[in-house]
Amino acid sequence: MALILVGAVMAALSGHAALAATGSRFTWIGQKTATDCGRAILASVIAGLHSVDAESAYRSIRPGPSRPDIGFSVDELIARAASLHPEHLRVEMTLVAPQGVTILGSRKKCSPHSEYYKNLAAVAEAGHPIIVRRSGAGPAHYLLIVGHAGGEFSLQDPSRRGIEKMSVTRLNALMCASDYLALVGSIPASRPGQGKSSSGTRSGE
Repeated sequence: MALILVGAVMAALSGHAALAATGSRFTWIGQKTATDCGRAILASVIAGLHSVDAESAYRSIRPGPSRPDIGFSVDELIARAASLHPEHLRVEMTLVAPQGVTILGSRKKCSPHSEYYKNLAAVAEAGHPIIVRRSGAGPAHYLLIVGHAGGEFSLQDPSRRGIEKMSVTRLNALMCASDYLALVGSIPASRPGQGKSSSGTRSGE
């Protein structure tokens, strides 16, 4: 699993299409099963970035997770977003994390990572959707950051309707057990039929 440190994420996204930063363009779509949160969140991202119907976007996400009992992994979300059919719905997901974090490391105490959240806030304010993961005793649960204003992040939860406002402190506690990983969504810099696509920096596990 390769990643980009969030301090460089705006530079990494500079070649992508500019996004409207006002209001949430990401239609809420509820998860269909207990472990369907990843697919529902990805459908919201596709619908918002490409201005299409969220349910149609949901149906375009195939195949399903390799482990239906736990849902999509982070790698599977990246792969499904990049291989959607029809191709014009494809989305590039950039995996980011704060500097100095050991991926999948054991952590007894959450660190604040203030600069990380400052950068995530800038990414959200630029109009990019950000998928974050909450881990606990059961399967991981995905949430979608759809904006930032007044020091608070705006999040959608596929398990319930509405927008939840969350402080940096709360978001940090939520993301701690998942190594603070986040997926930043963007329209590919070069769409199918418009030249060679960027290969990115990711590789599979």
